[in-house]
Amino acid sequence: RADVRQYIFEHARLPLGQLKDRGHYGTRSWPAEFERRGDAFEVPLVTDPDKLVLVVAGGDGRHSSWFPAWSATERATEMIPS
Repeated sequence: RADVRQYIFEHARLPLGQLKDRGHYGTRSWPAEFERRGDAFEVPLVTDPDKLVLVVAGGDGRHSSWFPAWSATERATEMIPS
């Protein structure tokens, strides 16, 4: 899991210049150092790979499990005994 988190952290990024004037750009909460690095700086999804939550889901049908990306939500977890 740690390897997957690290890979996503390193590769799932967008240049700061592409994020300006989009969506909630003015309400961002990333570190101030990101702005100082300029438009070419690749902004990561999270500031730490350990903040990524890996989810494996599935089932019958195309829409059996999904998370709305536009919502400010918190995760809720429940341990399922094997």
